Amino acid sequence: MPQRIPFHAPTPDPGSRHREYDRNRRDAESKRFYNSTEWKAVRRIKLRESPLCELCLQAKPRRLNLGSHVHHVVELRDAPSLGLVLENLQTLCHGCHSRLHAARKPRP
Repeated sequence: MPQRIPFHAPTPDPGSRHREYDRNRRDAESKRFYNSTEWKAVRRIKLRESPLCELCLQAKPRRLNLGSHVHHVVELRDAPSLGLVLENLQTLCHGCHSRLHAARKPRP
């Protein structure tokens, strides 16, 4: 019986998806905000002061996941003045951040 020829697909660059989003779907104003020195400094402060996912810590049973995203509780487009306010920021893991945004998107 003939053996199947192994197929090795090149692994995509992990940052390419984010670059594609920035290039094609993010508006210029929010792109400018997320690339600003002020946002990067506030994001670093938030991750340093609360490194674990805040939603996972509140879950039952409690989970300990490292936070990788800093999420605006009140969306940046709804209240730009709260963009750099620490009380409006939440540390989330990738899964919780994706779930929150998927729940907020209107389904067609």
